[in-house]
Amino acid sequence: MQPKKIEEGIIVRPLGVDTLLMQEATCNVHCLNQLAYLVYHYSDGERTPTEIAERIIQNDGLPCTVDAVEIAIEQLVERSLMICPLPEPTPQREVRRREALQQLAAMMAVPVILSLSAGRSSAACFHTNEHNTLVRFGSGDSQFFEITTYDLTCEP
Repeated sequence: MQPKKIEEGIIVRPLGVDTLLMQEATCNVHCLNQLAYLVYHYSDGERTPTEIAERIIQNDGLPCTVDAVEIAIEQLVERSLMICPLPEPTPQREVRRREALQQLAAMMAVPVILSLSAGRSSAACFHTNEHNTLVRFGSGDSQFFEITTYDLTCEP
């Protein structure tokens, strides 16, 4: 299994220690914690989950296991952010996944992805440039969610 991130039509913006991935075609916005983003970032179609976990530990100094990488891959594939064949779900696999999540939670190394969708009756508006990103979700005159990120880097 060598996962490959989908990059076409994806806007990537930092949001503090997290990262926003915005799918232009579907108007879906995903907020990835640091571990989930690093799995996405290192998934180039060449590395295995073991190699991705090793790279995160070596390059980024975060605790990471192959189980954490596999859980992140499952979440990313489910959200159409990654291409990777997933094994068929089995009762044994579900038990192993639950046990892995319990261990990862104790290590505080759980990949987390929060996803928002504009849905069919709503619309999403993206505005992005090199310094900030604005995402608005709303329907008609009622705006119900907005994300704004700013690059506050001062240049001399």
